[in-house]
Amino acid sequence: MTGRPRSTVHVPMLALVLVLAAAGCARKASDTPRPAAPADTSAAPEAFAAIAADVESRLATLALVEGRLDAGGGGEIRWSAWFDGPALLHLRERMDVPDVGWGETGYWWKDGVLRIYREAGVTKGMHGARAASDTLERAILLDAAGGVVHATQSVNGTASELPAERVEAVRRRAAEMADVARKTRGGTPRP
Repeated sequence: MTGRPRSTVHVPMLALVLVLAAAGCARKASDTPRPAAPADTSAAPEAFAAIAADVESRLATLALVEGRLDAGGGGEIRWSAWFDGPALLHLRERMDVPDVGWGETGYWWKDGVLRIYREAGVTKGMHGARAASDTLERAILLDAAGGVVHATQSVNGTASELPAERVEAVRRRAAEMADVARKTRGGTPRP
């Protein structure tokens, strides 16, 4: 036989099918919404960078405190921290809440404020009052040094084990730290 091979008869039809399929895929891709581009923080002012570094250092401080806690102790330390103001600009970009040591971390938004809750045990061999004293002191410092992070904590529902004079001494030290922080950021020191 001298006729053309039958396979060549279907080539134009096959090409048409491929063209139509490609057009359909292109239309479907154009109809699919694209994800929003990430926020550009490359042009953030120096003040923003300073706030971001400050917030990260405070989170690291809390992580260091919790790194000393262990589930085998006799008591619990509960504290909550919340961030407001310019700190939120950084925390909205990086939700890396520290999760160090033993315990449970939770965070949620309420009234435009990021709230963080942490619960942990007391280190083995360390009396609950001593651990409470160390943690409460750190919390007061965080609360006063610039007003970015506010922290409250209690041990078994009360913080009364910490002597009042110790609290006052810590608050004085925190006020000094706050003044240094304000001067560093160009703010107005307290009188």
